[in-house]
Amino acid sequence: MSYAKTLPLAIGLLIGVGSAPVVSAQSTRQKFDVASIHACGPNTVVPLREGGGLGNVGPSPNRVTRNCVTVMSLLQDAYVIFADGQNRSASSIQMPPIEKAPGWISSDLYTIEAMAEGSPGQPVMLGPMMQSLLEDRFHLKLHRETRNGPAFDLTVAKGGSKLKNNDGTCSVDVSSAAVPRDPATGHPVPGFAGGRVSPPSQPGVPCRLRLNLRNGPNQLFISSAITMDGFCSYLSRVTAHTIVDKTQLGGKFDIRLEYLPDQTGPMALDQTDGATDVQPAPSLFTALEQQLGLKLVPVNGARQVIVIDHIEKPSGN
Repeated sequence: MSYAKTLPLAIGLLIGVGSAPVVSAQSTRQKFDVASIHACGPNTVVPLREGGGLGNVGPSPNRVTRNCVTVMSLLQDAYVIFADGQNRSASSIQMPPIEKAPGWISSDLYTIEAMAEGSPGQPVMLGPMMQSLLEDRFHLKLHRETRNGPAFDLTVAKGGSKLKNNDGTCSVDVSSAAVPRDPATGHPVPGFAGGRVSPPSQPGVPCRLRLNLRNGPNQLFISSAITMDGFCSYLSRVTAHTIVDKTQLGGKFDIRLEYLPDQTGPMALDQTDGATDVQPAPSLFTALEQQLGLKLVPVNGARQVIVIDHIEKPSGN
């Protein structure tokens, strides 16, 4: 079993065309006073944080540290999630495709340490100020395009919604077959030993529990206290299309969705390992209707695309 495929994943990173934040001209952006960029070694163990990509983000209002992250992660944070310097949950954002990007921006890892004058805060440093750093040190040039193409409306299926309202808890049960395990020992990875997963409680921090697991041949998505915007973000990642919420369902829900992934799509799985006693589930479209009472309806829609015009490996410190 692949360890990377079974860890909790950051579920969505997209902003729809109508809600994309405005990117300021570089001349009007604040820049870091000091910034260092160091390449990480090939055997680096990469931490995973939910919501905004790989790496760690400290709480300091004037210092940012990203440990061993890809440039793609930096770019997604800087130009989509925190593009306007505002704090938002990445789990409710749909990430536009990023085209013409060289392969190394998704494979090479870098540690970024930077300090700013005053107290601009993490969203400003991860957004507008990181844009300046990427443009200055990686010589990044990009532009955005809006294109028409296939999309989906998420609607309530005939017979009504089968969603379960969240009761205020932030935990989920995971079956034994779907528990991610350390490939070296076969033991459950930390946090999964008891079959029930509960993230550490943090006062004032809303529940953002999202698990994307493999269960035999199937993809298993389990979440606690997710909104429809958050679920649309996940479906956008799975289908590689814009998803528009037409359910008119408010509140937060506990969702468990198990389906057989399209083997030509972005969530395709290696079928050669995993639990062999788990029967194949229906397709995503059928599972949505049968398990959740929801339906994806094909429509034509617009989506934003980010195009990389130029980028280089970072210049020296």
